[in-house]
This record gives sequence, C-alpha cells and structure tokens, in this order.
Amino acid sequence: ALMIGVRYAALRTQGVIEEGQVGETAILDYPIHQDKLIKLLAAAYAWHFQAAYVLHLNDSLDEGLEAGDLSILKDVHGTMAGLKAFGTWHTYHAIEACRQVCGGHGYSKYNGLSGTLQDFAVMCTWEGDNTVMALQTARYLVRSYVKAKQGGGREAGGQGGRK
Repeated sequence: ALMIGVRYAALRTQGVIEEGQVGETAILDYPIHQDKLIKLLAAAYAWHFQAAYVLHLNDSLDEGLEAGDLSILKDVHGTMAGLKAFGTWHTYHAIEACRQVCGGHGYSKYNGLSGTLQDFAVMCTWEGDNTVMALQTARYLVRSYVKAKQGGGREAGGQGGRK
C-alpha cells in the first residue's frame, strides 16, 4: 500500500503552474503529502526492525523450550500480543492513508487499495481482538514495572532477547 501511495504521489501532478515553472507540481512535493507518507515510510522501517527482534525472541524461546526453559515465555507473549495489536491497527490506518493520498483513484479497483483495506480489516480481530491483545501487553508491562521497581527485574525474570 505504501509503495502504491508513494509512487502515485511522485507521479501525480496537480496545481497551478507558476510563471517559469515547467509543469504542475507532483503531489509528493506538497508538505501535507510528505507529512503523511514520510511518517508511514519511517514507521515501515521501525516495524521491520521490530519484526527482526521478534524473530530473534522467538528463536530464543524455541531454544529454551528444547532445554525445558520457559523463563522468556511471558516476555514473548507480552511482546507478540502488543505487536499484533498495534501492528495491525497501524497497518490498517496506513493502508487507508495511502488510499486517501491517491484521491479519487484510491477507490479504483485498478490500484487495489480499497480491496486491500477491505481484506486487511479482519486482521484487527482474528487471532485475538486487538483491544484484548493490547490489554494483555499492558498487563505484562505493569507487572514488569512493579517487579523492576521492587528490584526483581522483568515480570517473567527471563532474558527476553538473549543471544
């Protein structure tokens, strides 16, 4: 969706041609579009690195399970529940923002964004409603905070992300 939105904004021109200007301005050159799209692009990189961390965390859990060590299970659950909730909410809103950047063409079946948005919406509820998943992460974070405040480290006592 982001690639469609950015490409569209880079190629679509609109506006008044000023004296000395060769053609209309690409909508990506307008600050309002840059604000929308560059934030989404930066967030895409952040989600990429979060996903890499989660893969590492999952590998650590697999290694621990083989050895009978469940110490990072709560870390994994707290992280994954939050990633699912906030990742799918963000993605849903990012698809919608990219659809809007495309203006009326955003509804066109040709660019696929309206169908993508419709198909993706279910991700916010299956495999656990996002509100419930976010609450599970909040509970994990509060327990971790209380335990750390008492000098006991994280809630699970695990190494969450150990190498």
